[in-house]
Amino acid sequence: MASKDDLKAHAASNEDFYALLDISPAAAESEIRRAYRRTALKYHPDKIANPTPADIDKFHLLQIAYDVLSDPSVRQLYDNAREARQRKQRERDMMDAAKRKMREDLEARERAGAAAMGGAEGGTNVPELERGVKVRWVREGRGLDLDKDRLISLFSSYGKIENILLLKDKRQRLGDNREKKTVATGVVIFASIVSAHAAVLDSEKKVRQSVGQADSDWSAVESVFWASGSQPDLSVESNGYSTASTPSEQGTAAPNSSGPVPSAAPPKPSFNFAGLKSAASDASSKNPGKAPSFGSFAAGAAAKSAKPAPAGSTNGSSAPSMAELTLMRLRNAQHAIFP
Repeated sequence: MASKDDLKAHAASNEDFYALLDISPAAAESEIRRAYRRTALKYHPDKIANPTPADIDKFHLLQIAYDVLSDPSVRQLYDNAREARQRKQRERDMMDAAKRKMREDLEARERAGAAAMGGAEGGTNVPELERGVKVRWVREGRGLDLDKDRLISLFSSYGKIENILLLKDKRQRLGDNREKKTVATGVVIFASIVSAHAAVLDSEKKVRQSVGQADSDWSAVESVFWASGSQPDLSVESNGYSTASTPSEQGTAAPNSSGPVPSAAPPKPSFNFAGLKSAASDASSKNPGKAPSFGSFAAGAAAKSAKPAPAGSTNGSSAPSMAELTLMRLRNAQHAIFP
């Protein structure tokens, strides 16, 4: 029989000795003894032909279980530790169930928000710069030949893509590395700011999961961030909406209500991304092989942000819709709980 100190150490075991002996936690000493003898016969090296290492290990574990449960003081220690483990497991199960329910609720609300948008891609009120994300990767390994088509494959799952720009490669340092590397940058313009938001939010997880996966293009991606340089302000008030309003109220307001009546077709943003593309095309025809500059992209966005909102609108013409705000806020909440 093991020493008292050894038994106390075994009392902290994660093994369920009661289940091992197939007895109740309230079993009397005589029941423990009978259960041990009955079960030990199945694994005793002298009682079975050609015992395996697993049989011998099981027999030793049965001996430990019997010794622990046969000593009243050590058994009490074991019972206390076992109850604490079971209590923690119940708490984990309850937490998992609560998180699962919360995830289902968030996904249901997200689907409802998408339905409220009528399945439209959105984006008519949001400048292209604010619907764009920058993707940065090192021109080596799998990133050596990463091009527009492969960027589309990476990001099309987040929503409709309107355009992709590949900017000029640069030599720069990444993180704490002292060595400069050739870094490529692409700009993915989505049809909806909701899609851009999802891409930025989810990309960190994609990159993290791709570590060690040489066949994944995500393993080449260094970072994904907002093309505008900052994430959108998702507060309802700053986007010109009343805190009392809801997406359904916004969409079902009566024509004779005292509030402002939204126009049938909101004006297109004055930011001219098509002009950028044509200008880039002209420039490239004059200077073959030269990548288009992204500077005019930011300048156009700055000019746009300086324009006042049209009179009579509930929010600025460049602001996301209430449905888009709701979807992005729900996704933020989901990401905070399930990163």
